Amino acid sequence: MILGQTFPYLRQKHVLTRADESSVEVIYHDMIEASLEHQTLDGVHFFLDDSNCAQPAIDELRGRFGEARVVVNPLIEFPAMACRQKYVVGVRPRMIDTFARIRERETNTPYPLFTIAEFTAGPSCFLRLLSALLFAQPYDAMVTTSLAAQRVLESSLDAARDYLRSRLQTEVVGGPRTASIPPGVNESFLQPKDRRFCRKLLALPEDAVILLHLTSTRPGQRLDIELLLRVVTELTQRHPDLLLVAAGRGVNNVTDLAAGLGLGSKLRVISDFPFELKPFIYSAADVFVSLSNSIQQTNSLTILEAMACSLPVIAANWGPSRELVIDGETGFLIPTLWDDDAARHASGMMPVQAGFVEDYLAAHTPINVGALFTAIENLARNEGLRLELGARARKRVVERYAWRIICRHFQALWEDQWRMLRASRGRYTQIRVPDLDVAFRHFASGIIDHSFQVRKGTADVSLDSGARRIPAWLRPEVARCLLDLAAQPLSVRELASTAPDISPQTLAWLLKKGLLEFA
Repeated sequence: MILGQTFPYLRQKHVLTRADESSVEVIYHDMIEASLEHQTLDGVHFFLDDSNCAQPAIDELRGRFGEARVVVNPLIEFPAMACRQKYVVGVRPRMIDTFARIRERETNTPYPLFTIAEFTAGPSCFLRLLSALLFAQPYDAMVTTSLAAQRVLESSLDAARDYLRSRLQTEVVGGPRTASIPPGVNESFLQPKDRRFCRKLLALPEDAVILLHLTSTRPGQRLDIELLLRVVTELTQRHPDLLLVAAGRGVNNVTDLAAGLGLGSKLRVISDFPFELKPFIYSAADVFVSLSNSIQQTNSLTILEAMACSLPVIAANWGPSRELVIDGETGFLIPTLWDDDAARHASGMMPVQAGFVEDYLAAHTPINVGALFTAIENLARNEGLRLELGARARKRVVERYAWRIICRHFQALWEDQWRMLRASRGRYTQIRVPDLDVAFRHFASGIIDHSFQVRKGTADVSLDSGARRIPAWLRPEVARCLLDLAAQPLSVRELASTAPDISPQTLAWLLKKGLLEFA
């Protein structure tokens, strides 16, 4: 099986990149690397536009797995390559309908699409689901990273089907399947390190009881960290060895809040850190605390990472988190309450900016402060309990969430998608969108057809493959051959009979650049 990858690979070991900003991005990048490592993918073929073809991260990936397994192609070559390879095609959620439409133009070369879904509230998400129902096929898959998120996706797809049924007065058949595959963890990379060494590395006190919290820049998470800061401030009066470490993005907000509460020296911050530092940060701590309760939190990757490093976890009892943390065995779950009135009010809001509705709901989802206080205090004063729960947490990750296991889930999904595709040939109606040549050809005053004549132009443009502004799909040797042939005016038919490799898009590009002229 080969993954046809339609957006860039950005993860780098020693640099913080955009791939580290979203947990879904982290999961997707890790899935690619792990699938290559554990041989559940034969290879990855990237299809990228010109601006993304040269990527240091892809070079790192090629260095590990070889150029034969990690291939970069121009995006424009995707339809032709899909005719020759058995791909399962990974797309961003907002692009599943676009690639489904591209696929429909090539009726003899179907391939399954899959995406790892990330949710946002509001009309834009609903419109994407409507489009997915219209264009995606039952052998396409939308994957969620928790059962709680899969339940949201299925109810949202049902609502979209009901809407289409009421507007079109017909039953909507088809649309993508859903699947739930939890995040994976590289348990060899994320494993306990020597605590004394890690604390020295991070300039943290050796004898403190350290609570670790990973911060976020989202406004809705401010109330969660503010709650944690208040509880820690009170606990330090009874446990002076307690220290809170806030790591990640948004630590400046944490510092300001802590100063207002008088937490002072009982807070340390670690700002944006590279991927390779993760196991050392987790291993320097005694307890991991995650109070996130946003509806946008469809997975709890940081919880799994902390568990992999043998940390007991204190987490909000919230959808995805409770699928990972076993209360009383690998950590403690803190009760949360849903506010129906706030949810109804949020449903009618006009989102003034990205994440507005999600943050509003998070701000109206209370957490049991007393239970949080008790959980932290129990672990702060009982080293044996911390070690026992942490050991169980590590065991749970190794047995259930290691990438060597999760990769097999993805492999089974992809193979099942192909089985469904073969069984469904001709069974599902396709919606044909007018091609651009049908919709817009009348805009131009003429058409490049077989009788159209060209001759060599006077422009001086380098055709070296490494030159700037030369599209990745252009074959310089074919372009030079065409220019040599066009020293005298020739028709497109004459050129094609002499050099069959000449494509209309090469001809059009050379004309646009002035290397060819109208004869």
